Amino acid sequence: MVSPDPGSSPWPTAAVDETVKTKYGTLVRYSWRTHTDAWTASNLFLIGDDGAVVWRSELPVPGEKDCWPNPLHDLTEETVRCVSIDGWECTIDLKTGRILEKEWGK
Repeated sequence: MVSPDPGSSPWPTAAVDETVKTKYGTLVRYSWRTHTDAWTASNLFLIGDDGAVVWRSELPVPGEKDCWPNPLHDLTEETVRCVSIDGWECTIDLKTGRILEKEWGK
C-alpha cells in the first residue's frame, strides 16, 4: 500500500477512515490500522483539488510515534480538532497542517 506524500496521487481509498471537505481541499484521515509509516508520519492529510497531497499534519510530539485514530471534531473554516492515540487533543491549522494548540488529556 502506498502512503500519501506531498505531491502524490492517487491514494488508496480502502484505507480512508474519514474525509471532510474544506475550503483548502479535502481533509483525509487515513486508517491508523493500515497506515504504512509505522506512526512516524501523520495519517491526517489534505488533498488539493488536483488530487495531490498538499500537507500531512504535524504529530503532537516530534520524533515520537503517534497517529490520529479518533474522529475529527470542532471543524471551523480554519481549524479542526482531533485526538491522538497517545491522548493529545490538538487544534490543527487547515491551511498548513500545523498544530496550533495541544493539550494532553489521557
